[in-house]
Amino acid sequence: MFGSFVKQLSLVWSLAIGATLVLGATAALAQTTAGDCSAIQFELSNPTAGARMDPGTQVLQGIALDTRAEDGPGIDRVDFFVGDRDNGGFLIGHAVPGGLGPFEGNSFQTTVTLPSKLGAVELFGYAHSSVTGQESILSLPIAVGIDPAKAGDLITKPPLATCTQSIVAPAMDEPVAMDGPQFASVPTVAQADEEGGASKMFLDVGNPGSGDTIHVGAMVLQGIAFDRAAEEGAGIDHIDVFLDDRDAGGMLIGHAVMGAPSPVPDDPDLAGAGWSAQVTLTSKMTGPHTMFFYALSGVTGEEMVVGVPVRVMP
Repeated sequence: MFGSFVKQLSLVWSLAIGATLVLGATAALAQTTAGDCSAIQFELSNPTAGARMDPGTQVLQGIALDTRAEDGPGIDRVDFFVGDRDNGGFLIGHAVPGGLGPFEGNSFQTTVTLPSKLGAVELFGYAHSSVTGQESILSLPIAVGIDPAKAGDLITKPPLATCTQSIVAPAMDEPVAMDGPQFASVPTVAQADEEGGASKMFLDVGNPGSGDTIHVGAMVLQGIAFDRAAEEGAGIDHIDVFLDDRDAGGMLIGHAVMGAPSPVPDDPDLAGAGWSAQVTLTSKMTGPHTMFFYALSGVTGEEMVVGVPVRVMP
């Protein structure tokens, strides 16, 4: 599937200055099979489920470790979101275990900024194992700026702990150029499949291009995405668009819709593989940025990431 397209579409491997190449992005929570996180200990001591926290700056504390690590905590980062990261939640802070928290050794303490909108929200924590690539995910309800007794049904939702399994990406030796350019973007290498082979995913951004100047306001982004592991259809569950790296404070600015017109309309295998996304950039976003595109396979749960450097002008 998609074989003729791969022969026609050129991958541009000459990266402009400041271009970002993202390797081995972790699989997303909602669409992956739960793994065994019994070797990972990830707990929050503050806040607790159902607690009240005021808007603005707050301190989170807890412990995160992977007992399989030969040295150190075995958790290289913990990311905190208000709302599910993979369903439009937004990043509020990061933590790195290592003894700076209230407990010895593998604890963490970090400062986050809670939204000014009052009400019940779900706080999500994603602890990433540097040993296996697994993510241990905690979600718990908190009341922001109001009495928990008046926060509605969400505040009574029980805390949830889940786990996903990621596979480390293989090393990339030499990029391969193909004939017939249609789109120009920054390609990536994603995770290996279960047998350790190369990824079967493809993600290309046609608009914007690397180094483009774009302007404040609404704009339409376009590209191609598919997973050759799919028996029918493009095999892509969704594509999220962030201004700057999602895992380093980037802002979610939109979601792509699959099914846009294909740049190779004569190829029936590409039906539904085109995507488009309408995003809106504000005056606070001007300057140099990297626009990140995160495509999730609906077949394997693998995630592929493309970064395109742009300059946002008024």
